[in-house]
Amino acid sequence: MAKGKKTGGGSRKGIRNKSTLEVKDLLDSEADFKAIITKLNELALKGDVLAAKLLMEYRFGKPSQHIELDTNHDISVTIGDNQL
Repeated sequence: MAKGKKTGGGSRKGIRNKSTLEVKDLLDSEADFKAIITKLNELALKGDVLAAKLLMEYRFGKPSQHIELDTNHDISVTIGDNQL
């Protein structure tokens, strides 16, 4: 078998689910996004934290998480009579 070739069935990578496509098409044709954004803005200004979070994430993107990794620790491991 060729390297990287899938042996089983299943969806091909990058192919969307049929129901996902149907929902997306429905939203594209029916949704009034300007009214939705206006309502979210009104809710956020009244103190709705979830509405404010949604507005910020869609406008600026989700904030990236920074993880500080400190590996400068001396670790002593003892197995039986031997210390590593």
